[in-house]
Amino acid sequence: MPVLGITDDEADTLIAFLEWTSKVDTNVWPPKPVPGLKVSGGGTGDVAYEKNNCSSCHIIN
Repeated sequence: MPVLGITDDEADTLIAFLEWTSKVDTNVWPPKPVPGLKVSGGGTGDVAYEKNNCSSCHIIN
């Protein structure tokens, strides 16, 4: 086994998370978009993109 450099508590938390994700039903993933659905909070993504200098690694097509 590789040495991960994490504590026993962190390892237990990681194991619990992986067990939880293994039970998630992904048969209908990703969900299909709902036509006409409007989501509040629009416009925050572009602000975060600029503020965090995401363009240094990521390009929006």
